[in-house]
Amino acid sequence: MQLGEILSILWPHPLEAGQAFVPTQFCLAITFSIQVVSRFVKMKHGSPF
Repeated sequence: MQLGEILSILWPHPLEAGQAFVPTQFCLAITFSIQVVSRFVKMKHGSPF
């Protein structure tokens, strides 16, 4: 999966030009997925994140 596909799943509708702000849920989803990915990478490779 590429980043664009993940973003299209989290945010199915493209942002309009006048809609510059990012919703709180979107920020939380990104933060949560980053934490999950880093935790998964740490478990799999044992690198000290």
